[in-house]
Parts: sequence; C-alpha cells; structure tokens
Amino acid sequence: MRTKLPLVLPLVQVVAAAALTASYFVRRDGTLAKMQPDIQLCHALNAPATLIKQLFLGTAHAWLPQFYPSVDYVVDTVVYFPLIWLIWYLVSVEIGGAGYSILTPKTRMRGTVDIAAIVFGTMLAVFGLLVCSEFRHVPAYACCLAIPYLIWSLAIVVFYGHDLRASFGAARPADRIQ
Repeated sequence: MRTKLPLVLPLVQVVAAAALTASYFVRRDGTLAKMQPDIQLCHALNAPATLIKQLFLGTAHAWLPQFYPSVDYVVDTVVYFPLIWLIWYLVSVEIGGAGYSILTPKTRMRGTVDIAAIVFGTMLAVFGLLVCSEFRHVPAYACCLAIPYLIWSLAIVVFYGHDLRASFGAARPADRIQ
C-alpha cells in the first residue's frame, strides 16, 4: 500500500479539485455565487497550491496586465492542477518519514529548506486569515473556511520545525565524539 500512496493520493486530489472546479464553473451564476462553496473548498483543501497559485497570479497581473483573462485561465488550469498533484505527492512521500522529512536531508541544505518551509507555513496562516476576511459578512462561513488553511499551516510549521530541531540535534552528538 505504501508504494501506491504517492501515486494514488495526488491523483485522487486532482480529480476532486477538478470536480469542485467544474462544479463552480457550471454553477457560477447560481444562488450560491457569492459564497462559492465548491471553489472555496477546493482552495482550502489544497491550500499550499492555492497560495502558490495566488503568488503566480499576482506576479502575472503585475507583469502582464494586458493578458489578464488569459493569464487567469492558464494559471487556474495549467499551473494549479499540477501544483495540486505536486503538493499531495510531496505529502504522500513525507508521510513515509515517520515524523521526519525524507526530502529535506537530500537537498544538502536541510536547515535552510526547513526554515523556508516554516516561513511558507506561516505565510499560509496569514493567507488563510486574509481569505477568511473576505467573508466577514458571514462569520460562521469565514471561520469554517479558515480552518483548513490554519490546519495546513500548523502541520507544515510543526512538521518542519520538528525536522529542523532534529537536524541540529543530529549534528551535536557527532561533534561531541572525538
């Protein structure tokens, strides 16, 4: 089962995201158009990919304002779905690490990558609160919407913080043995 997880989990998440996105586009002008529960759920479940997508969109809108609708379509489809696959692939690989990162020690800059992941997790919490503030006129919906972002943030910060601490702890005993 563990060998299939890195293949199955990302595929299931991309299919779910595609279904939620299709639901949003089919029902865009319906009664729930202002709340957008389907696309908001898709974005919340895939919060790291959503944050990266929004950073791409912000950069593209600043650099290419004349291509605004085209850039949105490309980023929302061509960039976002592979990002979802990548995020969930990384999650499925990291699950096999028994509480420690499998990927960061392979980078040769383990501490730097762990710190970058912690900063990203913190950015994700801020992004979740900003998304929540968009729906402040419906407080219960806003709170429910913020929960997945904050869970993702907490999971990333705690996991990579633990890994960062372990990386420093692993270096100390080797220094003491002489």
